[in-house]
Amino acid sequence: MLLDARQPPPTPERLAGCLATLPGAASPAGAAARVAAELHREGAVLVVLDDDPTGSQTVAGVPLLLRFGDDDLAWALSTGSDVVFALTSSRALPEREAVAINRTLAERLATVARGLGADPRIVSRSDSTLRGHFPAEVDAVAEGLRAAGEPPVDGILLCPAFPEAGRVTIGSVHCVQRDGELIPVAETEFAQDPVFGYEESDLRDWAAERTGVAREQIGYVNLADIRLGGAVRVAELLCEVRGGQVVVLDAVTREDLEVLALGVAEAEREGRRFVCRTGPSFVSARAGRALPEPLDGSALAAVAAGDADMGAVRHGLVVVGSHTELTTRQLVRAVARHGLARIELDVAAVARPHDRDAEIARAATATASALACGDVALATSRQLADDAGVAGKAAIASALVAVVERVVASVTPAFLVAKGGITSHELAEKALHAGRATVLGQLFPGQVSVWRLEDGPHAGLPYVVFPGNVGDVDALAATVGRLRGGTRALS
Repeated sequence: MLLDARQPPPTPERLAGCLATLPGAASPAGAAARVAAELHREGAVLVVLDDDPTGSQTVAGVPLLLRFGDDDLAWALSTGSDVVFALTSSRALPEREAVAINRTLAERLATVARGLGADPRIVSRSDSTLRGHFPAEVDAVAEGLRAAGEPPVDGILLCPAFPEAGRVTIGSVHCVQRDGELIPVAETEFAQDPVFGYEESDLRDWAAERTGVAREQIGYVNLADIRLGGAVRVAELLCEVRGGQVVVLDAVTREDLEVLALGVAEAEREGRRFVCRTGPSFVSARAGRALPEPLDGSALAAVAAGDADMGAVRHGLVVVGSHTELTTRQLVRAVARHGLARIELDVAAVARPHDRDAEIARAATATASALACGDVALATSRQLADDAGVAGKAAIASALVAVVERVVASVTPAFLVAKGGITSHELAEKALHAGRATVLGQLFPGQVSVWRLEDGPHAGLPYVVFPGNVGDVDALAATVGRLRGGTRALS
């Protein structure tokens, strides 16, 4: 039987036992094609409002926006893609600003899409370990759609599962898989986030705490519904949703997500409207897209060739802003394996007004000099004050932007890897001055996207978006190794 998440916190053994009572995951024949056909039939475009730049890890060949002028929105919606990403980077903003950007963007998207004959279906993509402004952002999206004259939202679908990175939901308990063990997410380092920390692993409790409604008012589609009842049962449950109710969706595998996506499509065909709050994996499933194969060596060489006429050096730049323990371990391993020159930006110094400019100048000069000779890792110092908060993180990000902006003004790297969600967005928009990009694919299955910048002074630059909280300890080293292979193929 599915465990009752109202009992004491589940142990890994109980979670595994819950899975053992159910049949294995399986999606209906042709599920992805049926979901894609339904989107096409309705002229729908899945528009993903991404609260940091890492959500595009499960799709390829899609337009991506960092700037939201009407012409930019029209460009993305007119590419013919059934998926469009708009990067709000709102996880790095105070809640009031996050609400404002989501509301305004949803309203403008709906208005521009209507003029083009498109029907936007919005996904609010956020962290698979529950960090972000919820429910404020999805409420803002619903308000923006209503202001644009769109039908009211019947439900908010909460599905943070990201199987490719070991984030799964069983019995409404959200877990992180580590070394074959299921760890309730509240017992991980992610729950200790200084801005978005939490104590609940049960998503019904987590959502109830944040929405202020009773747990019993949070809807739920469990693994038994998915694996025994299939898409028909999922659609049946979702057709009962009204009034913007939050609904938690279990998912452990890609097949579970495909069943859910088909159920959502069938409920929408019956007239229901949803805003989805999800991790990265739901996006490709909801679009009816297969998980892309990782980019191979020839593809990476072709990407790297795109900047051959830009005067780029044959060396790459890795910029590390994330402060998670995993990121630090990955950084140490990458530096050791590839002999990267490590330049450190002192976060304590940039926090002191009288030292900030000098520290930025020092780090920029050191990075540019090192980049002329080899691959470089530019990293913020690893100690982040417990009370840094949103404002403190923003100040660090702006200093890192200033360093990279100075570096690329004098030398263009062969590739740039941005480690950390906030870091990725800030560098692309403010240091490289890009407003449009294309997601070319990923380096690993469902993880670590490679973009091609489509405008700005560094158009064509291969830009790698590496989240702070994914991959094993060797993943950053492997990333640098694969990119080095691509650039050396041109030599």
